[in-house]
Amino acid sequence: MSAKEKVQVFIELLTDNDAFATEEEIKTYITNACKIITDSSKIEDVELFYDLKNVDLFLGLDAVEIIKDEHITPSMNLWGVLDGLDNWRDNKKQQEECVYMLWDLENHKCTRVNDTSLAEITERMILGSEIRYLLLNIEAIAIKRHFMPIFRDCRNMLNDKRFWRRIESEQIGGLPKFIYIDFVKDIDSLKKWMEENILKRIFKLNPKHGENGVGNWVEASLLLCNRREAQALLNAAIYDKKTRNYYNYDQTHKKYIIFEDENTSENTYHGYHLDSETDVPNTIRKKFEQIKQVHK
Repeated sequence: MSAKEKVQVFIELLTDNDAFATEEEIKTYITNACKIITDSSKIEDVELFYDLKNVDLFLGLDAVEIIKDEHITPSMNLWGVLDGLDNWRDNKKQQEECVYMLWDLENHKCTRVNDTSLAEITERMILGSEIRYLLLNIEAIAIKRHFMPIFRDCRNMLNDKRFWRRIESEQIGGLPKFIYIDFVKDIDSLKKWMEENILKRIFKLNPKHGENGVGNWVEASLLLCNRREAQALLNAAIYDKKTRNYYNYDQTHKKYIIFEDENTSENTYHGYHLDSETDVPNTIRKKFEQIKQVHK
């Protein structure tokens, strides 16, 4: 996988009314989900998507309805972390002519999953791209495998010329297909998956910025930490699409640090600390504020 390719991660929330016996259980679930989503948003190369229908079903659960009268509800916190993410339904790819089935080997059954994130990921994988796909399964789907096998088949519409034109242009139809969707359950398994599947970012010291707060060139910004610490900050940095730079907040020096892409095949970056927070994009600062709130 190249340095510039993305992983589209689709969030799936639990929608079983019988899953929560107490108010405390639903609050714990929402708090945990918010933390997982927020931590996931820190990992660049990751592009998070939510399913508006799935979120609405979750927020409509009886257990969630009970806590809606609180001054600041956990559901408000959930919408807070989803703010800025894309609802995949705004660019839906799955086909009405097709049927998508989740094959459950343990229970010897197939479950139709049309109009869900699983069907959407399946169709995007079949359409083909350099993007990788992953399901963030927050206790939503129980399966005793490390992947989800989806069977996709399309209705035979031999006499429908419009359908066959779409087959040629959009790759729908054709032979039935099995697609295997990787999934993760929490931030640790997501990080592990990313480490195994994504080309790592490598910090490269640029002499003009010095190291440990000394040795920089005249008028060049300082790197206040050492190269090992800079690598750790780069590993957890957040990407900004506009500037195409990575940013992190250095707790030790109480300053933001920027990492600039050197456009090498080794995926190297150099970095330095910023004198002013105003040099950091508002969207990035907002993400770090959200992270602070979740971890309080």
